[in-house]
Amino acid sequence: MKNEIQFKRLREQIEEIDEKIFSSFGERVNMVKEIMKIKKENGIPVEDIEREEELIKRIKQRFNNLDDRFIEDVFRVVFHHSKRNG
Repeated sequence: MKNEIQFKRLREQIEEIDEKIFSSFGERVNMVKEIMKIKKENGIPVEDIEREEELIKRIKQRFNNLDDRFIEDVFRVVFHHSKRNG
């Protein structure tokens, strides 16, 4: 019984974290759209591989408790989405 209550509480906390993650992704999408607009107006290339790699490197260092491959995978999806929908 105690484990069931703890299990439910943990699941609820995970759902709250998931909400925060996607809320942050939503904010990021809006900012990317603004950046894409500025880049387009100023003839700046959309893709900046060097910046993407630097961001991944910085996040890996900051969150060294997460698997490097996981971080890379997440950012590859985020970058792809940003370029496609920005």
